[in-house]
Amino acid sequence: MAAGLTARETEVFRQLRDGPSTRDLAMRLGITERTVKHHVVNIRTKFGDISRFQLCLLSATWGTAPTDD
Repeated sequence: MAAGLTARETEVFRQLRDGPSTRDLAMRLGITERTVKHHVVNIRTKFGDISRFQLCLLSATWGTAPTDD
């Protein structure tokens, strides 16, 4: 799994490419804002504690989470 992301974290990561707000992302995925925040914190930690903005840029650049290959 890419950067050790769970399936749901990968889904959140992919959605970040558009730079949505936490509320918009929660609505898209049918989860609570608190859950989105939890996933984003986990993803940021797994990518070396980078900012949410940097995550959005990575997601836009890669389109999907990178593979470990």
